[in-house]
Amino acid sequence: MQVSLPYDLRRRQTTLNIPSENLLGILEPEKPRGVEVERALEDAFSCSEVKLDELLRTREEVAVLIDDHTRPTPTAATVKVLLNLCEEYGVKDVTVIFAKGSHNTPPEKYLERKIDRTNLRRCNLVMHDCYEPGQHVFRGVTRFGTPVWVNKAAAKADIRVGIGSVFPMGFSGFTGGGKIVLPGISSIETINQNHGLFLSPTAEMGRVEGNVVRQDMEEAAQLAHLDLLIDYVLNPDGEPVRAFAGTSIRVFNDAVDLSTKIYRVSITKETDIVVTAPGAVEDIDLGHAMKALKPADIACRDGGTLILSAACPMGVNWEELLELCQDVRRAGWDREQIMRLIVNREVEAIAGAVIHRYYHLFFEGRKELVLVSEGVGDEEAEMLGFRRMESVQEALNYALEIQGKGARVFVAPHGGLIWPVTT
Repeated sequence: MQVSLPYDLRRRQTTLNIPSENLLGILEPEKPRGVEVERALEDAFSCSEVKLDELLRTREEVAVLIDDHTRPTPTAATVKVLLNLCEEYGVKDVTVIFAKGSHNTPPEKYLERKIDRTNLRRCNLVMHDCYEPGQHVFRGVTRFGTPVWVNKAAAKADIRVGIGSVFPMGFSGFTGGGKIVLPGISSIETINQNHGLFLSPTAEMGRVEGNVVRQDMEEAAQLAHLDLLIDYVLNPDGEPVRAFAGTSIRVFNDAVDLSTKIYRVSITKETDIVVTAPGAVEDIDLGHAMKALKPADIACRDGGTLILSAACPMGVNWEELLELCQDVRRAGWDREQIMRLIVNREVEAIAGAVIHRYYHLFFEGRKELVLVSEGVGDEEAEMLGFRRMESVQEALNYALEIQGKGARVFVAPHGGLIWPVTT
């Protein structure tokens, strides 16, 4: 049977042929019909308890917080609508803040893809820098002990509007919601304090209630006075299914309900081989493409093979993770020692947390990792525990040879978006 996987930010596809007797199933989310951004926003604003027109009538300076180039949110079209509304109500000072947390600044072509050149001519653009202390303002401390410093341009604005999208995600449960503030526009001190909570057993994919990472993020958003949040739920093709607008916690919870219906998938048993692609724009780099490992890990038995197909045009794009992996291999650190490094703030918290969570994959080899990628070289792949191959068909043939003729195969074409649950 021939199966296609999205590749290179959905700009291309890769295909592989799987013997029908080996294919156990394709782990696919629901695919509801999409709507135009303008229609989705019109419906969202009509249901919002926060009336944007009333806010704009009495304010002079608006900050629009947008998620970064690693997210599929239809930002350009949304910003255009907001700029038109600001113009209609006489708001002349609009600043768009690229809420990239601790991510690297993108190349120009990805920035334009995210915002659109026409929008850039109509507003001020601030590239958030979490490492520059002079650009942050203190806003308080969460119940979890996280001091909240946020971008100064956002803090001084009269109104703060956040734009994001909601998918299942490891650690914080889902994307979207208060993440537009933390890590989005927060300082590195705030980010590391929050990401240190990733060690908590409550920091799990699909979990919101009782998830200390998520609760900390939402409290940070409240302290930052996020006036209006717009969160989308998209289908696997990146089209808006629905937009939600209003107060951040209500919007996020409503979006989570819909996202769960689309992206939670059931599996009845573990399998020998999982072939996965991140989907959306998550294969922009390996740091984000590895989101697909969590669902694949859930679906694959110990001793099995995980195949990740990801173009990664920006490479690994996570020097802290590569350096820490190198140190772990050189020093032979175990999971407990990595935990100590995180607690003592000796490493970037999220890099440490990812290695701590996936130690069994990266270092113990409990499941073999195979990477198919044009943008990541053999040496980098090996440092992260992957065997690199040229094509997904070559990788599958290799896995079938290792696992045996009767090996069972799951395919997850949108593995970075789904939330598999064993039933």
